[in-house]
Amino acid sequence: MTSHEFEIANLAECLDLIATVAQWHWGHGFPDRTLSTTVEWVRARANLASIPLTFVAVANDVPLGAVTVDNQDRDAHVGLSPWLVGVSTHPDRPRKGVCSALVQHAVTAAAELGVTHLYLDTDTNGAAWSLYERPGWETYAEEISQNVPVVVMMIETELGWAQTTP
Repeated sequence: MTSHEFEIANLAECLDLIATVAQWHWGHGFPDRTLSTTVEWVRARANLASIPLTFVAVANDVPLGAVTVDNQDRDAHVGLSPWLVGVSTHPDRPRKGVCSALVQHAVTAAAELGVTHLYLDTDTNGAAWSLYERPGWETYAEEISQNVPVVVMMIETELGWAQTTP
């Protein structure tokens, strides 16, 4: 898929990027994970057509960002699945449309796999919050996670971003 000045690919098609994606995730939300266990976590999400799966944005062979659709993210919400997790960008590429395109791609891919609802959580103070204040995403719950206020959000894929974002 081509979007802006980059392409979005399935991580299973570019396994050489696993270590880079793992480096972006390492320490975020999972302070007890080592880099090695983070690499294995990312590797386990490099699937072509089943959840969990990860997508990467790439321009000129340089990875710009990643997003994962995963079966579980929060122990507090065991019955909710799947989740949009690990939305990240290259440190030098914030606010260039990479995350928006990745999220749109992930929602569409989930819908194509038959997923009707997708969940995510985000803090309400960061740049990520504005990414999800889009048509289709709704607040599901407000909570405290690791001493930080977070919002659990949900999108109905058949009605949400997959159809409302050009």
